[in-house]
Amino acid sequence: MALGSPGRAGLVGRISGIDLVLPKRGYDMKTIMTVVVAVALLFTLSCGSTADTYDEMDWDYGSYEWATPVLHATGGWDAYARQTARPDPDPAPAPAPVVAAPPQRSAAFYLERGTVYAGRGDLESAMRDFSQAIRLDPGSVDAYVWRGFTHFERGQLAPAVADFTRALQIDPYFANAHAWHGLANIEMGEPDRAIADFSQALRIDPNDAMAYAWRGVVHSGRGEFERAIADYTQAIRLNPNSANVYNNRGVAHYRRGDLDRAIADYTQAIRLNPGFADAYNNRGVAHRRRGDIAQAISDFEAALRINPGHTYAREHLELVRRGR
Repeated sequence: MALGSPGRAGLVGRISGIDLVLPKRGYDMKTIMTVVVAVALLFTLSCGSTADTYDEMDWDYGSYEWATPVLHATGGWDAYARQTARPDPDPAPAPAPVVAAPPQRSAAFYLERGTVYAGRGDLESAMRDFSQAIRLDPGSVDAYVWRGFTHFERGQLAPAVADFTRALQIDPYFANAHAWHGLANIEMGEPDRAIADFSQALRIDPNDAMAYAWRGVVHSGRGEFERAIADYTQAIRLNPNSANVYNNRGVAHYRRGDLDRAIADYTQAIRLNPGFADAYNNRGVAHRRRGDIAQAISDFEAALRINPGHTYAREHLELVRRGR
């Protein structure tokens, strides 16, 4: 394709087979070269080959800064620039690295990690995580119950009750929160409120073994042994592997004077937990009351082997040996 008549006076050059006619008068070399570059750009855009355009040029540009925008647009200038470029005396500053923001952790993350800390006995870390879970999700019943439990384990009864109460305000039908609220009331010397809490938990969830067991403890402490035994029996029906509940029911049987059932429950508690020093001591007391002194001594000695500091077992053993 001819850009002008070859017979027209002027400078003729060939770029990749194209006749380029440039008039002589009124243009300096810089202007001429600009036109040359522009024509090269047109050819490149039409043919799609930048390598041929560069290879077949018969002249050297000398300084290329003035033609940079055109040549960069073609994509063909980059190779030439890499060969002839001079260091930029005032380079543009490198863009600042993008620092990714730390991921936002959810309330569920802190709740789950808090339970792990609590299981390890790291109550301070657990408390921080449960509090953070509550900040992120003020409606999390589980977070309030777990934080209340942590307060309870640290002996902070008033904050524990406050957290359990808040959990029940959010969800009045959360049986576990009622049960823990009752447990805190036991520790605060409020047996009536504790029984009300456990009873409400059982109305919501009749299969809550813990609520039965703890209500039995309150009944037993008030001398209501029939009710205590009934609650312990329900707890055992729901969870037959609790050595503590068997031991507690044995105590209630003993208080009612039913030594055979008491001994049977203590024996089952020991089967479930062979290291249960209290159950050995309690069974020894029942054997002693029945007059089975040898078995009583054996049980007291077993309790002391497990726990040499068991005060009651040592006192009972001394009394038996004295014949009292």
